[in-house]
Amino acid sequence: MPQDNGSRALARYRRFGLLAVVLGSVTTVAGALLAHFTGLPTVDSIGQELYPSIPRGWVFESIGQIISLTGGLLILGGITLAFLYQREMTWARASVGAFVFTTLMIIVFGIIPNEWLTLAQSDLEWTPQRVLFTIPPGLVRGSEISISLGAVKDMISGGYA
Repeated sequence: MPQDNGSRALARYRRFGLLAVVLGSVTTVAGALLAHFTGLPTVDSIGQELYPSIPRGWVFESIGQIISLTGGLLILGGITLAFLYQREMTWARASVGAFVFTTLMIIVFGIIPNEWLTLAQSDLEWTPQRVLFTIPPGLVRGSEISISLGAVKDMISGGYA
């Protein structure tokens, strides 16, 4: 019994979706390992050097987090393509779609802002005590107005959400 073009397309979507889930899983694990090992301290509790060949710093840790985030989004896209796209909606598929949507919203509005605030407050040290620039008093009727890095951090966070 030959398949029609609709079922071939659905089979192709499922194949590509499952491939995206597998690639996303590998990418997520690789990014998480990169973020973990580059975020380790350089010495252990007794002063011995830990993994001297691994680069350290917030840049490498952030790159690992971005790679892991990309893998997670690839997983969600693969689930959507494999099980939801161009298929008749049932209660089971609706619950899978709700799971994907809820997971995406947690990532976008929970994890990303939290990681930004953690990075800005700890490694970048964007605190209210660090002044980015001061507006000249002649421009603001003799008042002294300064914009701190903490205010910029909050503006970025508030503008994102």
